Amino acid sequence: MNTLKQFFLGTVLSVIMMAGFTESEAQTSTRQIIFVSGGKFGVDKRVKLFSYDPSKKAVRKFDSIPGSFTNRAIIRQDTGYFSADSKLYRYNTSTLKVIDSLDVESIFSLKLYKNMLIIGKGFGATSGYLAFYRSSDLKLIYADTSVHRFVADLVLEGDSLYALMNTANFPSADTSFIATYDLKGAIPKQKRVNRIGSFQWGADRIFRASGNDSFFYGSTISYTDKPLTFKYNRQTGKTDTTRFTSVQAPIRLMGQNLYLNINGSLSTFNFATRKATPIVSRNFANGLYDQLMDEYYLITSDFVHNDEVFRYSSKGTLIDSFAVGASTEGFAADYGTLNAVSEVRAEASHGFVVYPNPANDLVNMRFDSPLAGRMIVLSDLSGRVIRQETVSGSVYTMDISSLPMGMYILRSGSEVSRLIKQ
Repeated sequence: MNTLKQFFLGTVLSVIMMAGFTESEAQTSTRQIIFVSGGKFGVDKRVKLFSYDPSKKAVRKFDSIPGSFTNRAIIRQDTGYFSADSKLYRYNTSTLKVIDSLDVESIFSLKLYKNMLIIGKGFGATSGYLAFYRSSDLKLIYADTSVHRFVADLVLEGDSLYALMNTANFPSADTSFIATYDLKGAIPKQKRVNRIGSFQWGADRIFRASGNDSFFYGSTISYTDKPLTFKYNRQTGKTDTTRFTSVQAPIRLMGQNLYLNINGSLSTFNFATRKATPIVSRNFANGLYDQLMDEYYLITSDFVHNDEVFRYSSKGTLIDSFAVGASTEGFAADYGTLNAVSEVRAEASHGFVVYPNPANDLVNMRFDSPLAGRMIVLSDLSGRVIRQETVSGSVYTMDISSLPMGMYILRSGSEVSRLIKQ
């Protein structure tokens, strides 16, 4: 790997402060980060896939598929879903071999809910902008033909899906909406549609504060001289906006702080104070937050030459940098099934392993020995107890589908494990 200048990246992150649990005790790992490169805007006519091993700092290209454009990538356990033009490819992320593919026009956004793969369509789609497929075999479950707006982003919380939609009137003012779907039944049902506002080029990404059904946070598409961040209150219908010279690549929302590229720097924007705070002077086109390793991957790109990826620790240390083709629009963290497990081996007889981890709906706890009446405590990173149960046997399954996405702590006796809800 090339050695580059170090840039300071200061981020405000949650600190685990729980009795009997220290950072040195937890053994966590991310198996790989997968980057999908769309190539030089049609010059290569090949979409390339790269695997990066964080522990070895090694990157390698593992496949090249027909296409000149990619947009989204998503991974759950040993299966990855990657787009290339109007085709979706399903891969085994352990063997890095393709399983099958699906013809879907203009893939723009992806989300996984239980056994369902949700696909939002974008520019060029002719019908059914929002479609639901079985994730196991890519068979169509339902297509919402009433949707005639391109779907820029998807957000899941519990059994609710929030779809960010834009009318396709660019470069004139686009009207942006948030459509809410109930996913509990066999067929998804649209519950309501809320108008956010009219933005040139439309809204790009949305985020939701955990546990708050009213507020949505996001930014508009950057191909305009008037990009902005917005906070939308669904109860009042009010949208507050803040305009910048340049806004792109929102990475994550933490509280009311949105991490994104503002005016050529990784910055935080606080929606309460409406203040932007530059973190590192690094202009980037895309970004990924690895929540398991608490690290950032910032991708610089001119969409013609090689993209370069800069990997930072949460404390601001530049860990690595490498090139991954050009026009990298799809990327995802592969936490794996076993490699992602955080285990603490203390002086106790309550040893357990958590799998799958990250998890979306159901998570299992396998104990070293079957005991009756053991106490299980689930808490958030602040120490707030969310659930407390007394269980028996060697395997216990917990339903976490209603929890907001993020990191949690599972405790049994003196043993502790991290759990990621995705």
